[in-house]
Amino acid sequence: LLFIPIILGIHDLYEWSHTEVVATDPILRHKAPYLNQTGFIIRAIVYFVIWSTMAAVLARWSAQQDTEEFPLDRFNKVSGPGVLVLGLTVTFASVDWVMSLDPHWFSTLFGLWFLVGMALTALAFSIVVASLLHNNSHMVKALSTDRFHDYGTLLYAFIMLWAYLSYSQFLIIWSANPPEEIPYYLRRFGNGWQSVTLVIVAGHFVLPWLLLLFRSTKRITRRLVAVASFMLVMRFL
Repeated sequence: LLFIPIILGIHDLYEWSHTEVVATDPILRHKAPYLNQTGFIIRAIVYFVIWSTMAAVLARWSAQQDTEEFPLDRFNKVSGPGVLVLGLTVTFASVDWVMSLDPHWFSTLFGLWFLVGMALTALAFSIVVASLLHNNSHMVKALSTDRFHDYGTLLYAFIMLWAYLSYSQFLIIWSANPPEEIPYYLRRFGNGWQSVTLVIVAGHFVLPWLLLLFRSTKRITRRLVAVASFMLVMRFL
Protein backbone atom coordinates (compact mmCIF):
# COMPACT_ATOMS: atom_id res chain seq x y z
CA LEU A 1 0.00 0.00 0.00
CA LEU A 2 2.83 2.41 0.82
CA PHE A 3 4.26 1.80 -2.65
CA ILE A 4 1.13 3.08 -4.41
CA PRO A 5 2.04 6.79 -3.88
CA ILE A 6 5.46 6.07 -5.42
CA ILE A 7 3.83 4.62 -8.53
CA LEU A 8 1.39 7.53 -8.75
CA GLY A 9 4.22 10.04 -8.27
CA ILE A 10 6.75 8.33 -10.49
CA HIS A 11 7.08 11.36 -12.81
CA ASP A 12 7.73 13.67 -9.86
CA LEU A 13 10.37 11.39 -8.34
CA TYR A 14 12.28 9.84 -11.22
CA GLU A 15 13.97 11.77 -14.02
CA TRP A 16 14.23 8.65 -16.18
CA SER A 17 10.40 8.35 -16.33
CA HIS A 18 10.22 11.32 -18.75
CA THR A 19 10.68 10.18 -22.37
CA GLU A 20 11.70 13.68 -23.52
CA VAL A 21 14.52 13.76 -20.95
CA VAL A 22 15.74 10.27 -21.87
CA ALA A 23 15.76 11.20 -25.56
CA THR A 24 18.30 14.00 -24.97
CA ASP A 25 20.49 12.16 -22.44
CA PRO A 26 22.84 9.43 -23.78
CA ILE A 27 23.40 7.93 -20.32
CA LEU A 28 19.68 7.57 -19.67
CA ARG A 29 19.15 6.12 -23.16
CA HIS A 30 21.79 3.51 -22.34
CA LYS A 31 19.95 2.63 -19.10
CA ALA A 32 16.45 2.77 -20.62
CA PRO A 33 16.12 -1.02 -21.21
CA TYR A 34 16.23 -1.39 -17.41
CA LEU A 35 15.05 2.01 -16.12
CA ASN A 36 11.56 2.29 -17.59
CA GLN A 37 8.11 2.50 -16.05
CA THR A 38 6.90 -0.94 -17.12
CA GLY A 39 9.99 -2.73 -15.83
CA PHE A 40 9.99 -0.65 -12.64
CA ILE A 41 6.41 -1.65 -11.73
CA ILE A 42 6.78 -5.31 -12.76
CA ARG A 43 9.96 -5.71 -10.70
CA ALA A 44 8.30 -4.08 -7.68
CA ILE A 45 5.41 -6.58 -7.90
CA VAL A 46 7.91 -9.46 -8.11
CA TYR A 47 9.81 -8.17 -5.06
CA PHE A 48 6.65 -7.86 -2.97
CA VAL A 49 5.36 -11.30 -4.01
CA ILE A 50 8.66 -12.96 -3.07
CA TRP A 51 9.03 -11.13 0.26
CA SER A 52 5.39 -11.56 1.26
CA THR A 53 5.40 -15.27 0.38
CA MET A 54 8.52 -16.00 2.43
CA ALA A 55 7.22 -13.91 5.36
CA ALA A 56 3.79 -15.60 5.28
CA VAL A 57 5.27 -19.11 5.19
CA LEU A 58 7.71 -18.48 8.03
CA ALA A 59 5.10 -16.68 10.15
CA ARG A 60 2.61 -19.55 9.73
CA TRP A 61 5.22 -22.15 10.65
CA SER A 62 6.36 -20.07 13.60
CA ALA A 63 2.81 -19.96 14.95
CA GLN A 64 2.49 -23.74 14.50
CA GLN A 65 5.78 -24.26 16.33
CA ASP A 66 4.32 -22.54 19.40
CA THR A 67 1.47 -25.02 19.70
CA GLU A 68 2.74 -28.33 18.30
CA GLU A 69 5.80 -30.36 17.38
CA PHE A 70 7.29 -28.89 14.24
CA PRO A 71 10.41 -30.02 12.30
CA LEU A 72 13.00 -27.23 12.39
CA ASP A 73 14.58 -28.32 9.12
CA ARG A 74 11.58 -26.83 7.31
CA PHE A 75 12.70 -23.37 8.44
CA ASN A 76 16.20 -24.06 7.14
CA LYS A 77 14.91 -25.09 3.73
CA VAL A 78 13.16 -21.73 3.30
CA SER A 79 15.46 -19.41 5.25
CA GLY A 80 18.76 -20.63 3.77
CA PRO A 81 17.93 -20.00 0.11
CA GLY A 82 15.69 -17.16 1.26
CA VAL A 83 18.67 -15.16 2.52
CA LEU A 84 20.26 -15.34 -0.94
CA VAL A 85 16.98 -14.41 -2.65
CA LEU A 86 16.49 -11.54 -0.20
CA GLY A 87 20.00 -10.22 -0.86
CA LEU A 88 19.47 -10.21 -4.62
CA THR A 89 15.97 -8.73 -4.58
CA VAL A 90 16.88 -6.03 -2.05
CA THR A 91 19.90 -5.08 -4.17
CA PHE A 92 17.73 -4.65 -7.26
CA ALA A 93 15.04 -2.84 -5.25
CA SER A 94 17.59 -0.40 -3.82
CA VAL A 95 18.79 0.40 -7.34
CA ASP A 96 15.22 0.84 -8.60
CA TRP A 97 13.78 2.85 -5.74
CA VAL A 98 16.70 4.81 -4.30
CA MET A 99 19.77 4.87 -6.53
CA SER A 100 17.74 5.75 -9.63
CA LEU A 101 16.55 8.96 -7.95
CA ASP A 102 19.86 10.25 -9.32
CA PRO A 103 20.04 8.13 -12.49
CA HIS A 104 23.56 9.23 -13.48
CA TRP A 105 24.98 8.07 -10.14
CA PHE A 106 25.91 4.50 -9.32
CA SER A 107 27.81 2.53 -6.70
CA THR A 108 28.47 -1.21 -6.63
CA LEU A 109 28.48 -1.03 -2.81
CA PHE A 110 25.01 0.47 -2.60
CA GLY A 111 23.00 -2.77 -2.59
CA LEU A 112 24.99 -4.29 0.27
CA TRP A 113 24.97 -0.99 2.18
CA PHE A 114 21.18 -0.81 1.78
CA LEU A 115 20.78 -4.45 2.90
CA VAL A 116 22.91 -3.90 6.02
CA GLY A 117 20.82 -0.83 6.84
CA MET A 118 17.66 -2.94 6.60
CA ALA A 119 19.17 -5.58 8.91
CA LEU A 120 20.17 -2.86 11.37
CA THR A 121 16.63 -1.45 11.39
CA ALA A 122 15.11 -4.93 11.85
CA LEU A 123 17.48 -5.75 14.70
CA ALA A 124 16.79 -2.47 16.52
CA PHE A 125 13.04 -3.03 16.09
CA SER A 126 13.38 -6.62 17.37
CA ILE A 127 15.14 -5.40 20.52
CA VAL A 128 12.28 -2.99 21.28
CA VAL A 129 9.68 -5.72 20.68
CA ALA A 130 11.64 -8.24 22.78
CA SER A 131 11.71 -5.78 25.68
CA LEU A 132 7.92 -5.43 25.49
CA LEU A 133 7.58 -9.24 25.63
CA HIS A 134 10.18 -9.63 28.37
CA ASN A 135 7.64 -9.48 31.21
CA ASN A 136 5.42 -12.12 29.62
CA SER A 137 5.61 -15.27 31.73
CA HIS A 138 6.01 -17.43 28.64
CA MET A 139 9.03 -15.45 27.41
CA VAL A 140 11.07 -14.97 30.61
CA LYS A 141 13.37 -17.94 29.98
CA ALA A 142 13.81 -17.24 26.27
CA LEU A 143 14.52 -13.52 26.70
CA SER A 144 17.27 -13.73 29.30
CA THR A 145 19.93 -11.15 30.08
CA ASP A 146 22.39 -13.16 27.99
CA ARG A 147 19.98 -13.01 25.04
CA PHE A 148 19.76 -9.22 25.25
CA HIS A 149 23.56 -9.10 25.52
CA ASP A 150 23.72 -11.05 22.24
CA TYR A 151 21.23 -8.64 20.66
CA GLY A 152 23.39 -5.72 21.77
CA THR A 153 26.53 -7.32 20.34
CA LEU A 154 24.81 -7.90 16.99
CA LEU A 155 23.52 -4.32 16.98
CA TYR A 156 27.06 -3.09 17.64
CA ALA A 157 28.42 -5.25 14.80
CA PHE A 158 25.85 -4.03 12.27
CA ILE A 159 26.42 -0.38 13.25
CA MET A 160 30.14 -0.86 12.57
CA LEU A 161 29.49 -2.68 9.29
CA TRP A 162 27.10 0.06 8.11
CA ALA A 163 29.70 2.73 8.95
CA TYR A 164 32.47 0.74 7.24
CA LEU A 165 30.48 0.39 4.01
CA SER A 166 29.37 4.03 4.13
CA TYR A 167 32.92 5.28 4.53
CA SER A 168 34.29 2.85 1.93
CA GLN A 169 31.79 4.08 -0.65
CA PHE A 170 32.53 7.72 0.18
CA LEU A 171 36.33 7.30 0.17
CA ILE A 172 36.44 5.51 -3.19
CA ILE A 173 34.18 8.02 -4.92
CA TRP A 174 35.72 11.11 -3.30
CA SER A 175 39.31 10.10 -4.04
CA ALA A 176 38.55 9.11 -7.65
CA ASN A 177 36.44 12.25 -8.16
CA PRO A 178 34.49 10.93 -11.21
CA PRO A 179 32.12 13.60 -12.60
CA GLU A 180 29.13 11.22 -12.75
CA GLU A 181 29.47 10.05 -9.13
CA ILE A 182 30.86 12.91 -7.01
CA PRO A 183 27.68 15.10 -7.25
CA TYR A 184 25.94 12.58 -4.95
CA TYR A 185 28.19 13.71 -2.08
CA LEU A 186 28.53 17.34 -3.14
CA ARG A 187 24.76 17.74 -2.75
CA ARG A 188 24.95 16.25 0.75
CA PHE A 189 27.84 18.48 1.84
CA GLY A 190 26.13 21.77 0.93
CA ASN A 191 22.87 23.65 0.49
CA GLY A 192 21.86 23.09 4.12
CA TRP A 193 22.21 19.28 4.01
CA GLN A 194 25.65 19.29 5.65
CA SER A 195 24.04 19.56 9.11
CA VAL A 196 21.94 16.45 8.41
CA THR A 197 25.06 14.63 7.20
CA LEU A 198 26.95 15.50 10.40
CA VAL A 199 24.02 14.43 12.59
CA ILE A 200 23.94 11.05 10.80
CA VAL A 201 27.70 10.57 11.23
CA ALA A 202 27.46 11.38 14.95
CA GLY A 203 24.10 9.80 15.73
CA HIS A 204 24.12 6.79 13.43
CA PHE A 205 27.67 5.72 14.25
CA VAL A 206 29.78 7.59 16.80
CA LEU A 207 27.30 7.86 19.71
CA PRO A 208 25.78 4.32 19.56
CA TRP A 209 29.24 2.86 18.90
CA LEU A 210 30.57 4.48 22.08
CA LEU A 211 27.54 3.48 24.17
CA LEU A 212 27.60 -0.17 23.03
CA LEU A 213 31.30 -0.47 23.92
CA PHE A 214 30.17 -0.79 27.54
CA ARG A 215 29.00 -4.21 28.70
CA SER A 216 26.39 -2.66 30.98
CA THR A 217 24.64 -1.05 28.00
CA LYS A 218 24.06 -4.48 26.48
CA ARG A 219 23.07 -6.25 29.72
CA ILE A 220 20.75 -3.64 31.23
CA THR A 221 17.63 -3.95 29.11
CA ARG A 222 16.34 -0.39 29.45
CA ARG A 223 19.71 1.01 28.29
CA LEU A 224 19.85 -1.30 25.29
CA VAL A 225 16.24 -0.45 24.37
CA ALA A 226 17.08 3.26 24.59
CA VAL A 227 19.98 2.78 22.15
CA ALA A 228 17.83 0.63 19.84
CA SER A 229 15.02 3.21 19.88
CA PHE A 230 17.54 5.97 19.12
CA MET A 231 18.87 3.90 16.21
CA LEU A 232 15.35 3.62 14.78
CA VAL A 233 15.12 7.43 14.84
CA MET A 234 18.52 7.67 13.10
CA ARG A 235 17.45 5.10 10.51
CA PHE A 236 14.36 7.18 9.78
CA LEU A 237 16.55 10.29 9.44
